[in-house]
Amino acid sequence: MNISSARVAAALNSLEEKELITRRINVDDRRKIIVELTPKGVEYLEERQREHFERIKSILVQLGEKDAKELVRILGRIAEVLDKRE
Repeated sequence: MNISSARVAAALNSLEEKELITRRINVDDRRKIIVELTPKGVEYLEERQREHFERIKSILVQLGEKDAKELVRILGRIAEVLDKRE
């Protein structure tokens, strides 16, 4: 993802301070850190997903059925093009 380890550590520190994740050392390989969502983290994620789906739903309603279908068709084509590039 082209992100420095310092940037990842800073992001994890922030999430841990907010009690959204926990970190622990992998007992099989002490060089690895296991990152897990806390119950608070799961709740936060689920709420953000609900908000995201509501925004998408609102946009599709405002577009109307014809334009919404066209948008979905075009996004499908973009996904196909990206799949072929990988």
